[in-house]
Amino acid sequence: MRRDEGLSLSIRGLSYALRDRSRTMRQILDNVDLSVREGEFVSVVGPSGCGKSTLLNFISHLLPVQQGELEVLGAPVQAFNTKVGYVFQQHALLPWRTVIENTELGLEVKGEGREERRARCREVLAQMGLAGFEDHYPSEISGGMRQRVSLARTLVAEPEFILMDEPFGALDAQTKVLIQEIFLKYWEQHRRSVLFVTHDLGEAIALSDRVVVMSARPGRIIADHVIDLPRPRNGERLRSNPRFIEYHDLLWSALRDEAANAMQVAQ
Repeated sequence: MRRDEGLSLSIRGLSYALRDRSRTMRQILDNVDLSVREGEFVSVVGPSGCGKSTLLNFISHLLPVQQGELEVLGAPVQAFNTKVGYVFQQHALLPWRTVIENTELGLEVKGEGREERRARCREVLAQMGLAGFEDHYPSEISGGMRQRVSLARTLVAEPEFILMDEPFGALDAQTKVLIQEIFLKYWEQHRRSVLFVTHDLGEAIALSDRVVVMSARPGRIIADHVIDLPRPRNGERLRSNPRFIEYHDLLWSALRDEAANAMQVAQ
């Protein structure tokens, strides 16, 4: 029985500090409370260095919890959870494996049969617009295509909860829009829970049900806004919607001073 029924993520009082090169303890996260409901798309925005990626690393068990409580899919985070998918900013494809071999890696580790996993991978790659490129190596395809392979590698495992750390941040503007549309179509079909880290306010608004704003370091939740825009959404057309502009102004007003504070800390 889940302690938090209907939640994919429940974080209460999460704090984290580490010792820097001068042996001084630096507070990275400070008393973070955050929840994600089943099937909800939540984005996290905040200035550089505020702990957004660190937060994902706690959820995925890449870092052990120092202080606070964290439950994923109804259970405390104590080990790597195969029901949680993680899409990184860099594609991290293995250069000696083809597109389909990279895509099937997680299924292969799980011990699924070759024919079954190949069929599933071909289906997801087609959804990503990569049909016909299954036997290409990463060096033979574009950066945007590599990121789509990375996305396919996560989605083919059918995770219940997807963590995404600026997955489209390194792409050119046109490719970014196209991949956003591909992923949004997938999400609207399957409605997996998503926690999405981004620096792009427009991207956060276009994709999300809620956008959470974090402060400059130490990271705290300072705003949490529901994005009440109709679905299905088209990111490009949405940007001319007056409500989109209102949300952008609202989020930027919460983020502006924090971004300035982060720049002063970095100097």
